[in-house]
Amino acid sequence: MSASPYRGGGGNAAGVPGALGTAHPLGLEAGGEALGRAEKVSTQSLGGFLSLYLVACLRPLRHLTLRDSIEQARIEHWLSQLEAIIAVDYDLACEVATLPELIKGYSKTRERGLRVFGVLSAAAERLRGQARGADILRQLKADALRSEDGSELVAGLRSSGLGELTAMVAPGPGSGGVQVMTPEAMAT
Repeated sequence: MSASPYRGGGGNAAGVPGALGTAHPLGLEAGGEALGRAEKVSTQSLGGFLSLYLVACLRPLRHLTLRDSIEQARIEHWLSQLEAIIAVDYDLACEVATLPELIKGYSKTRERGLRVFGVLSAAAERLRGQARGADILRQLKADALRSEDGSELVAGLRSSGLGELTAMVAPGPGSGGVQVMTPEAMAT
């Protein structure tokens, strides 16, 4: 199996230029924690307004950021997966086409959506060509949306014969449920 670009985060380091973010000595996730911190900015003051205005002025440079390059790699991987599946199983491809709906929000919500997206994408690869593949993936998506901690998804994976994917959903320390899987870990 090829390495998948689906992994949680991007963190706060995702806003830095691509080359800087990937070359950071602490790595992407650790660099995000070291570089960024949550702050409340009051737009009622001139300083707060100007700082947000400056950030808004940087929007045209977004395509140069690490987060954008990671998102583009994810989109390209998803589209290639969709093309490969549609040639074999149209109904399953329709379900795979709806998977990006899981990715929404910010921070931990977005990370959780990205992780579940990766798990379900891996499930779709294994379901390709199976008679009830689309139904199984639809049910797994419903299971993932039902529980925030991933317990329903784990149960659904086991009941549908995809128990080997449960390791990708194992709770990690402080992750709030789903564990981040790197492309290297997914390839093994």
